[in-house]
Amino acid sequence: MPKFLNPIRKSKISNGAGKGISTPLAITIIIVLAVVLFGGALAYQYLVQLKEQPSLPEIKAPEDETANWETYRDEENKFEFKYPKELEKNYINTHPHEWPPKVTVRSIDPNFVCEDLESVKTPLGYGKQKKVTVNNTEYCVLTMGEGAMGMTYSSYIYTTNKDNKQLALEFGLSFVSCGALSGINNKMEECNKEQKSFDPNILADKIISTFRFID
Repeated sequence: MPKFLNPIRKSKISNGAGKGISTPLAITIIIVLAVVLFGGALAYQYLVQLKEQPSLPEIKAPEDETANWETYRDEENKFEFKYPKELEKNYINTHPHEWPPKVTVRSIDPNFVCEDLESVKTPLGYGKQKKVTVNNTEYCVLTMGEGAMGMTYSSYIYTTNKDNKQLALEFGLSFVSCGALSGINNKMEECNKEQKSFDPNILADKIISTFRFID
């Protein structure tokens, strides 16, 4: 008689203790392990890429240029403002007789009008008057100048309104006559470059920005 093979039995995975794990359970375990390993690999790859990314430069807050300035306090009129002790320039300096700056406080004159004038007479002589705007603040600027011994001296009066008052800021600067430095190791070029880049309007606006009334 022909011999027949025994029917194939359902496979079981031995757990080493004599008991088998069913095929669906084994497949589930394999899938879970694969997901865990795959997820771990992705996490490791992400951490490696994150570590390799260049760090962004630190953004620093702009420095307060007036932090180390001198403070002028008027106890009688109850106000104060800051000003630089010196300009830290090579060819521009403060005027010895018009520094530290002076601020005069008065009531706002509704009839005050600033006109651009090439020549205007003042108690100190003739000057030039011009209206300028710096950082959204309007100033009426009166400039007077004279030259002597290789220097040019300029006096400035900046008039503006602040805190319901009219302020007049006065100061003087001295400028080296750059032409007198011709032929001295490029000093004339350095002098011209420094003086062209310097703006007294910016200086005046920074001083006025520190003005405040005190108790």
